[in-house]
Amino acid sequence: MSNQVRELVTKSIHNYVEFFRQFKKDRYPTPQEIVTRDYDPDSDFEYTFVTLSLHIKDDNIEFVDDIPEVGKKLKQIVP
Repeated sequence: MSNQVRELVTKSIHNYVEFFRQFKKDRYPTPQEIVTRDYDPDSDFEYTFVTLSLHIKDDNIEFVDDIPEVGKKLKQIVP
């Protein structure tokens, strides 16, 4: 049984590594570059796995998503 558990854990870790590897880049843009760049149909598509919603309330920017909900979504990403 310990061999089965070890195999399951090893496969799970491998799945997570492969999942995050698809987002690897040679160079990551700075936040300023992301804000100022132009998006058009010819631009390379960037994969995202987490999308957080924001809203403005009383002149403050707040996250709409509840942190526990974000955690649940992250756990559902990789089988």
